[in-house]
Amino acid sequence: MTDETLQQAVLELERRRRENPLKYVYQPHEFQERIHRSRANLTLVLGGNRTGKSYASVAEALLYCEGRSTYAEVPEAPNTVWYVVPTSAVFHDAVEPILDQLINWNNVKSYNKQNKRYRFKNGSTLAIKTSDQRQKRLVGAAVDLVIADEPLPKQVYEELAARLISTNGRMLMVMTPVSEKMDEWLWVRDDLYIPSRSGDRPDIEIINMPVVDKDGNPAVPHMTKKQIEMYIQQYPDPETRAARMYGEFIIRGGLVFEGLDDDINIVEPFEVPDHWHKWLICDPQYHRFAVLLFTVDPDGNYYVIDEYFSTDEPMALRADRIKAMVGYTDRDLPLYVDYANPQDIQELNYHFARNGAEIGAVPLPMQKRVEDMVLRVHAMLEAHPDRKYHRATGMGDIYGAPRLIFFNDLQSSWKHEGRVIVGSRLLWEMKRLSWKKNKPDKNSAGGADATDCLIYGCSIQAASRIKEIGETWRDNLSARDETLWDSIEAQDKRQEQGIQYPT
Repeated sequence: MTDETLQQAVLELERRRRENPLKYVYQPHEFQERIHRSRANLTLVLGGNRTGKSYASVAEALLYCEGRSTYAEVPEAPNTVWYVVPTSAVFHDAVEPILDQLINWNNVKSYNKQNKRYRFKNGSTLAIKTSDQRQKRLVGAAVDLVIADEPLPKQVYEELAARLISTNGRMLMVMTPVSEKMDEWLWVRDDLYIPSRSGDRPDIEIINMPVVDKDGNPAVPHMTKKQIEMYIQQYPDPETRAARMYGEFIIRGGLVFEGLDDDINIVEPFEVPDHWHKWLICDPQYHRFAVLLFTVDPDGNYYVIDEYFSTDEPMALRADRIKAMVGYTDRDLPLYVDYANPQDIQELNYHFARNGAEIGAVPLPMQKRVEDMVLRVHAMLEAHPDRKYHRATGMGDIYGAPRLIFFNDLQSSWKHEGRVIVGSRLLWEMKRLSWKKNKPDKNSAGGADATDCLIYGCSIQAASRIKEIGETWRDNLSARDETLWDSIEAQDKRQEQGIQYPT
């Protein structure tokens, strides 16, 4: 290639970049393309630092303004787009430089610098808004696309969502869930992220944008392994690193049972061998009455094999339902009840005698230390590479078993926010229960009666069973959980000795 030809090629490339920067300047990577292809009512992007989430956000805004369907269908222009940033300073420092690179000024009719409003020749409008503006600046208009760069205050989010109703528009919210902004994004986790993950909000799509993949290799093209090493050194705290590098919600202050994994903790029901011990746990309240049926295999794995959750039913009917859970048994099964409810224990035993149930209601055989009990469950949810599933599960040749497993046919029905929900009440609570001031916030799960049964049930002679199966499972615990287990076992030693395993 001659110098003249090379010069012509350079000039042609510059022309193309100037006239079509969205094609020739912006080269999206895999995760950025996922943003552009999403057509959920709300796309929630959890991205680490330097993953290009802001570039993708600006590009999506311009695609809407130009009415271009490069990656997915875009409403025909003209479109109204609001790009919301926390402050004007954030726009000038982080967003405006990207806009200057990607916008095709030949398509722009006017730009009001004071109001930060771009008007396009096709009639589209891109308006820059700040979430700290007076709320009246965010009302009244119909908008096709709202992009929030950083999490929004809940009230602002609700106001912006209302702007999208008449247009059947979309919202894109990008964020890095770091602890210094916890007050801003906790509601996002509780009201948007968790309902999406649990299946209650199918209109929300979650996109994670990590800096590195699971093998530690760069997940975005512009990052090098050396830069990643520097990244790790910069954020030695594993929870902060999870937010910064993987775009994950940090554990501290997050879900109580964040270790619950449907793929490893939930199995197909199987016929429980007769020699496996069984027991029931009950949290009796009139408006929310919960019962779980447990069993344990010879390897010390705990199983929740049935549940019953009721609201506003008489005790006689509840006793009948519990009898049906158990079915025929040739030995008495213990029903452990919170010892704060002696009257309920007496009433349940009366109805068990009436209906011929081989069940005896007795008080819990341990002191209630909720935090330690919760942390015991937390550790039991973890998968351990050196442990197999019991052969009775049909997964006996698979390594990576946890110590706490749930049947996938657990089912109850209840009302929540005016609608009837059918499914596992226990798993529903577990996927919502969050920490608040270092304590489980029962309001976050609409009451935690089933999860109370879970933590009590997993504390029945847990320490003695651990001694029997050995300590190899502890090798893969985090330092935090190792310390917690030491605390739990110290408490167990202080408990009354000789508590018998339920029979």
